[in-house]
Amino acid sequence: MAAPAATQAILNALPQRLQTTRDHLLTRGGYLADPAVLERLAWLRDGKSHKVVLKPKRQATCTTSASGLHNRNAASHEDTAASQEATAQTLSPEGSEPPVSDTLELPEVAELSLVGRISGQDMYLTADGGWRADSKFPTPFAKQRATGKVEAPTEDLFTADFSAALKTLVALQNQMATPKCIQMGVMNGLGNSRIKIRHALFEPRGEPSEEEEEAIEPEQDDIEAHKGNISFALTIEDWPVHGEDAKAALETMKDKYFVVPIPAYDMHGDLIHPTFYRRRLEGALVAVRFTLTHWAIGNKDAGTGSDVFTADIINLRVLVPPRPTVVTPRKRGRVPAFDPMSPRPANKTRRLFE
Repeated sequence: MAAPAATQAILNALPQRLQTTRDHLLTRGGYLADPAVLERLAWLRDGKSHKVVLKPKRQATCTTSASGLHNRNAASHEDTAASQEATAQTLSPEGSEPPVSDTLELPEVAELSLVGRISGQDMYLTADGGWRADSKFPTPFAKQRATGKVEAPTEDLFTADFSAALKTLVALQNQMATPKCIQMGVMNGLGNSRIKIRHALFEPRGEPSEEEEEAIEPEQDDIEAHKGNISFALTIEDWPVHGEDAKAALETMKDKYFVVPIPAYDMHGDLIHPTFYRRRLEGALVAVRFTLTHWAIGNKDAGTGSDVFTADIINLRVLVPPRPTVVTPRKRGRVPAFDPMSPRPANKTRRLFE
């Protein structure tokens, strides 16, 4: 079957589109294949976890709070502070205060990106995330996450980039590594050659806070409608799961949870409907943007803990669709009485096997 005209036009211009995509990722920042990306990233404590953030362009002169950038080399902190104070006194006129910036740059969570293929192994980027009620370690369906693994692409333009991205992820994880603790979560596959990504499918309902209500811009809906960018929304009733257990679980979640579709977009930039996740994503070359989080679990002092890393999807964009698969004709429950490849006997009532 011939490809639609719009799709065929994109495929014809594919090499240039891929190069443009790579240039855009490098310019945007956070592209893990960029040799200089590590210099712009740091870990920041966020409650019980740590997140990768962008280093502020200007370092504030005020003292960093306990929730500031994570630094394991705390022993040199006092020396560094004393040196900064001496420098400030030298540069400032006698009796005057050192200059302080009137704005404080807050760290921004880094949006990391890479390009690879969605692996067919452990492909659970689906509407139910592969959830089973009778699994060995059961999880409430409301907390289920869709997961998938990104592997090395076959396109030459991104092959070396993917290897560089793996090395960058290893370097980031090692910055938070605890001696004698196991690292797990993001790096998977033989030789840690795949990257596991995930997405929370459901979000609890709740009344918006006053701050959230004030943050809503009344004109935004009009702007999005003018651009033709109408929000895509499904309800619990519409969510396309097939298993009876999942359907029963959805019934108990009505009026308690929102569904959150995977922000996955096809070659044309259109949001992929949950019904077609597997068909459109498995084997596709994608540009994926995500955040990286670290959790320390267990007793680290006893060496029995784990450093768990998670890569939460911001969005996926299909660059090259999956390769077409061979369709085997279905028998549809009926088998011809005579071999269709052989001439039928003159006597139609004669039995072929006696």
